Amino acid sequence: MTLARVLGALPSAALFLASAGLVYALWTPSNSPAIFIFSKARFAAIAGVSAVAVYALASLIAARLRAFNALALYTVLAGLVIVEAALRLAPGMIPDHLLFLLPDEARSSLARERGLFTEDNVAGKGLLYTHKPGGDGAAGGMKIDANGFRNDALPAAPLDVVLVGASLLEAKGKPRELARQFRGRGMSAYTLAMGGWGPGQYRDAYREFIVGRGVAHKAVVVFQILPRDFALATAYRHAAETGGDWRDYMGRPSMIALPLLDTAMPWVVSILNKLPYHLFSLARAKAQAAKTPAAETIAQDAAPQAASSAAAPRGAHIRLPYVEETLSPNRFRWHETERAWAGVQQSLNDIAALAARAGAKPLAVLFPDISTILAPLVSEPPAEVLDWRRRAAQAAVRYKAMARAAGFETIDVGAPLQAWTRVEKITDHLRTPHLTQRGLDLLADHLAPILERKLER
Repeated sequence: MTLARVLGALPSAALFLASAGLVYALWTPSNSPAIFIFSKARFAAIAGVSAVAVYALASLIAARLRAFNALALYTVLAGLVIVEAALRLAPGMIPDHLLFLLPDEARSSLARERGLFTEDNVAGKGLLYTHKPGGDGAAGGMKIDANGFRNDALPAAPLDVVLVGASLLEAKGKPRELARQFRGRGMSAYTLAMGGWGPGQYRDAYREFIVGRGVAHKAVVVFQILPRDFALATAYRHAAETGGDWRDYMGRPSMIALPLLDTAMPWVVSILNKLPYHLFSLARAKAQAAKTPAAETIAQDAAPQAASSAAAPRGAHIRLPYVEETLSPNRFRWHETERAWAGVQQSLNDIAALAARAGAKPLAVLFPDISTILAPLVSEPPAEVLDWRRRAAQAAVRYKAMARAAGFETIDVGAPLQAWTRVEKITDHLRTPHLTQRGLDLLADHLAPILERKLER
């Protein structure tokens, strides 16, 4: 066999070996018995890759197919080299939310440069994670205490309130977070909050840093955002059931585990390995969103509005004194499952039990998602917005009943936030519930007297 013939057959042989290896990897997707091995999507992937393997094997004995494979392979390799060079020379073209596609070392380096969470500036155990104690890292210049949270100092007992929540409560980039403002009013307050936390971490942090360490306090205040916390409760439960830790909770899995050192892995190889799962997740989310009830299924009292919106543009148009914008109706796709509700309920029950053990009063602040704040402000709302209003109202009723059954008193700040939004800018923009400094000031003014009254009882 001549060298030319060997080189001509090499692409077909490589394609066959790669396909066979991928079939094997897909056939054994998980070392955890908690994960069901096969699904429709995985079966389709195995069938498709098997077909490619059969084609590659057949091409070994067909000269024209071998020539086509060689041309295709070398063209693809040249393209990947060009893409690899472009990404490394201009990594800024990769948006923050897609950094997870890169190898760990590259992802951590870029995330650190952009002030995002990395393993260098985040500490964690199990599914609970915090900032690196005593540093700033991804904290945007905030002072981080020895526990890893935004506070001037460790909690000094007795505290009036322990505030538990996520990035909204941490208020990255704002000079005066809620706890600081409460302390300025003579109310001793300590923050347990971290970006990306959900109901599971709310409970874990309260147990680890307050109750477990015997820190005396009068009340624990949990800031709950729905439906945001539904997805995070599900992610926490999945990670826990499959033996994962906080890295699994925050990350996204690859198609297969590659036998390459992370430092030696080309970026395009990592992207190609992780991108299929990401695209599959997006497709699944889109399919679930398509199941959202149409205008005809919305409550009878909303029927006149639905009828008037039928001829209107599909966009959700909002006109306020300080901004005018048309948002995609997809921002008003409500997602919840009974599994997610169970995660929220378990967190509430556990926090209430911990508070009872510590002699503290459990309080819950129901903070609306940005879409809930904006939905009543949409002119000629499309069906998605009307459905969001209905489901957000139902979820609020259900949540309050659930919290009350667990032993919580609830504080719903939806109405004041909507009233403030009508007249001034209180969120960073119309796509996030993160409050501006003005929004934090207004919320502190609203909550402080409520909390003081509840603490006096």
